Amino acid sequence: MNIIKQINESIKRIYIYIRNIVVVQTDEEIRRELYESNLKRLVIIGPILFIAELLLLQFQELLLNTGEILKWFLVSNIFTYPILLYGRQKQNAMKESTIKVSYLIYTIAVLALGAGISLKALIYADFVHIYLIAVVAVSIFIVSSSLEHFILLFVTLSIYLILLPRFVADQRMHFIIQVNTIILNILSWVFGRIVYSSDVHDLINKRVLEKQNILLAELVRKDPMTGLLNHESAYEVIREEIIKSWESGNPFSIILFDIDDFKYINNQFGHQGGDEVLIKLSKMLHDVVPEHHFVGRYGGDEFIIIIPNKVKEEARSIAELICSSARMLEFTSPNLHITLSGGVEEFDMVRGVPLDIASSNIIAAADIKLFKAKEFGKNQYR
Repeated sequence: MNIIKQINESIKRIYIYIRNIVVVQTDEEIRRELYESNLKRLVIIGPILFIAELLLLQFQELLLNTGEILKWFLVSNIFTYPILLYGRQKQNAMKESTIKVSYLIYTIAVLALGAGISLKALIYADFVHIYLIAVVAVSIFIVSSSLEHFILLFVTLSIYLILLPRFVADQRMHFIIQVNTIILNILSWVFGRIVYSSDVHDLINKRVLEKQNILLAELVRKDPMTGLLNHESAYEVIREEIIKSWESGNPFSIILFDIDDFKYINNQFGHQGGDEVLIKLSKMLHDVVPEHHFVGRYGGDEFIIIIPNKVKEEARSIAELICSSARMLEFTSPNLHITLSGGVEEFDMVRGVPLDIASSNIIAAADIKLFKAKEFGKNQYR
């Protein structure tokens, strides 16, 4: 019974493996990536193959009079390769169906070359392997469904077998070639599906890894409690905006503020109450601050907003909106209310100042105004 169970398990595993390589789910993005990758290879291989056939043409007599086939391929290559090259250059703007057709044309030309040389040379020697090499090569580069792949090989094989009796008179040899080509076409199809399945899974894994890296990069940039930019990321954004301002001549402003009497809030309502204030204030900032502005937790209960392409007066209106919105926030404790104090500063366009000093200067200027707001009674911006 154990042996029968093991056999059944083995059959199931084989079935699942075959199903996974035959039925591969791909979206348009993955197919396009595969087309782009293979087109890039074919664009490189094409000229090499063309030159190789051109050189072989000089020795056509030694190649069992296959010169006509070589000439046919050279002529077809002159017409098909530009289509392949154009598809490679314009693939981002082209429809998938157009890329597929240009890819298919070249694929058929390669299959025809292998079949033609093989049949022509069979009069003198066993050159079936030339056709089979072409079949294997095409199967490696194929980007299509299992059915489309099978139809392509089946049609080519059918034409090959129909023409075969004209070049092989020996019935026994004819039968052997038929059996070999059928078996090796099937194996090539299976091999091609394995390669395709492997490529698809590699791209899927690559996509997952890229998303994970983006997520990790975001986590590194964000403050874990509030989800806003952390101190280092906010400082880096300021540096970037300074460089943009120097290059474009456009101003930018920052708002630096903190929560009034936050130490008292922690003492009166506990750190849980303080955390609630930070989280709800951060959510409000995310909702109130316009898009394309940068919001960061600069440290403790201190926050910073970086506003590109805005002068100080425009930034002040945003600061007043934040201040009024903060007063309206509701917390678990009905006795808990907050106000904000801050400073608004516009970047000084003076050039020639080192980047680090320029960054420190604008933050320091806003910080001075924040302290003035505290001195003049809090709950205000200077």
